[in-house]
Amino acid sequence: MAGGSGYAIKKSGTESSASELDSAAGQLASVQKSIPQQSCSRPESFGGEDAAPALDNFAGAWQREATVLHDALGEIAKKLRTTTANYGAADHSAISGLRHAAAAAPVSSGAGSTPFG
Repeated sequence: MAGGSGYAIKKSGTESSASELDSAAGQLASVQKSIPQQSCSRPESFGGEDAAPALDNFAGAWQREATVLHDALGEIAKKLRTTTANYGAADHSAISGLRHAAAAAPVSSGAGSTPFG
């Protein structure tokens, strides 16, 4: 809530966190590009016919896991931004509703009135 007590979302803080997640996803993508998806060298370069398939299996599995992690980081950043926007909209709606209700409230004379009429 703007200027009040209670629950609130600091947009600058959540945007900073979302940006950090985006940055981590970008760094992961850079690392992911450095590991080939499949071997482009001769099997002898990796220790022979037995080692080359193991490296290919490792690289393929790593690529798949890195893709999952990259996508998850992006999704969490997007959800964090959406949640921040939703909280902001809810705060705005609540404040507007309270202001509207306060403006529409009848002014009582105070004599013999009760809160319920």
